[in-house]
Amino acid sequence: MNLLGGLDLQKPLWCLRKSYSPVTPLILVHDGSGHAACYRHISNINRDLYGINSPDFSSSHVSSSIIELAAVYAAYIQEKIDGPVLVGGEPMYQIMIYFLVS
Repeated sequence: MNLLGGLDLQKPLWCLRKSYSPVTPLILVHDGSGHAACYRHISNINRDLYGINSPDFSSSHVSSSIIELAAVYAAYIQEKIDGPVLVGGEPMYQIMIYFLVS
C-alpha cells in the first residue's frame, strides 16, 4: 500500500473530505504528478470532496488517449457516487475533464 499523509495513493478515487451535506460533491482530477494528494489540504467547503489518482499507480493498463482516460475516470465516479457531481482540477487537465463530463 502506497500512503501519503494517510491517503492510499493506489485507490483511484478517494474521499478527501466528508461533509454529510446534500450539496453536489466536488471531484478533483490529479495534478501532473498523477496524485490527487495535492488537494488534501483544502479546508471545509461544505460539500464532499473527492480526488482521482492516475490509474497508472494501481493498474498495468496505460490509457492510449485523453478520451479513454476520461471514460476510466467517469467509471470510477459512477462506481462510488450516485447522482450529479462537479468536476475540476489542474488547468492542464481541463480538456480531459471536458471529455469526462461529455
